[in-house]
Amino acid sequence: MLVWNVFLDDFNTHRIRTLNIFQHASFLDGCRKAAKKYADDKQAFAEQIEKILKYYFWSKTEYEIVLDTWPPSPRFHPEKVDVYDQVMLNWSVFIAWLWSNREELTKNRRVS
Repeated sequence: MLVWNVFLDDFNTHRIRTLNIFQHASFLDGCRKAAKKYADDKQAFAEQIEKILKYYFWSKTEYEIVLDTWPPSPRFHPEKVDVYDQVMLNWSVFIAWLWSNREELTKNRRVS
């Protein structure tokens, strides 16, 4: 099972929770297609995964959290961070891990 967790603001419960990005069915499907299409080209695979990640998670309110200091400081301006930003913080690790797990990625089973 593929798991890559990020932080997410659950606006229904007003809590920060974690989200496994591979639970997003369309994102997972896009990754599977990229793994099959670019099975022998890591660079092209990485470029396609970044496009898919950006399409589904970049600058979308439901996938953003706001970072602030505690206690709040007038010198610090809260920052919005989305799922795309969180994955890109460790992009080289993420893409190396995903590339090494291509076989798991291409299995046709649901992520829990």
